[in-house]
Amino acid sequence: LSSGVMNEEINGRTVINFKLNGLISHQEMEKQENPENEVVNIGYGVAQKKDISSNIGTINGQKNKYAIYQNVYEMIKGEVPSVDVDVVYKKIRIRGIGTLNGPSDPLVLVNGVSASLETIDPRMVKSISILKGSDASIYGSEGANGVILITLIGK
Repeated sequence: LSSGVMNEEINGRTVINFKLNGLISHQEMEKQENPENEVVNIGYGVAQKKDISSNIGTINGQKNKYAIYQNVYEMIKGEVPSVDVDVVYKKIRIRGIGTLNGPSDPLVLVNGVSASLETIDPRMVKSISILKGSDASIYGSEGANGVILITLIGK
């Protein structure tokens, strides 16, 4: 034990708070993380952002600013270049229209399974990766309008 150890009687208390010197909180750890080491979902796996040459849009859903949002549309709006979000009509368009006669909605995958953005609680979102153009081509014609990959907390 170090010389900074303090003894104190419990005296029937039911709550005892400890402070361990030298340890940092989860919030402080997030601040210290290097953005170059950020892991990005690239559709067929994950890679460090610094190791990929394309511009995959990413959103870290664990940031405090997203805690007040009511839906995923609000999380994405204004966060990724070339992605237009209409929060009122719940529409997302990634870099223009990719198909001529079909729908212009991007493919949405939540933990690898096709899903609707309306069913996702933004407080459960760990990360969002948005694939555009050739990055989305691994999904074939379904990815013609782009792909939104969402990873939920605990997955």
